[in-house]
Amino acid sequence: MPKIIRQLSSVTRSRLRSTQILTSIPQIVSELVQNSIDAEASHIDIGIDCAQWTCWVRDDGVGIPVEDLRQMSKAADSARYRWRTSKMHPSGESSIMSMFGFRGEALASAAEIACLEISSRTAEENETWSVIFKGSCQIMS
Repeated sequence: MPKIIRQLSSVTRSRLRSTQILTSIPQIVSELVQNSIDAEASHIDIGIDCAQWTCWVRDDGVGIPVEDLRQMSKAADSARYRWRTSKMHPSGESSIMSMFGFRGEALASAAEIACLEISSRTAEENETWSVIFKGSCQIMS
């Protein structure tokens, strides 16, 4: 009797795609630093704790507005590329290709395969907001 080929679930497809983009902690740090550069950061603080398998990147870039963080916290697999908050340009604009993270996949991929916390504020905001992703669970505070 022939075996039936079944389609993978959207969660499985997203995780497989994410592990192709982010293959190691150095790759994750590299992608986060590139996001910091894209955000016009002049100071970037990088930390890695190999024993705990954790890393962090802090910067003084333009920040992510609270409304964009809210949208990120609601994003599902179908909204994966909505995470391109700093990368959105009118179609055909070539400046998008001059950015390191022009595909906009690093944060969504990191959220899919790790526990990811994003804390941010813009120069116009007084409060810092955070969103935490662990698998398909999102928490905003």
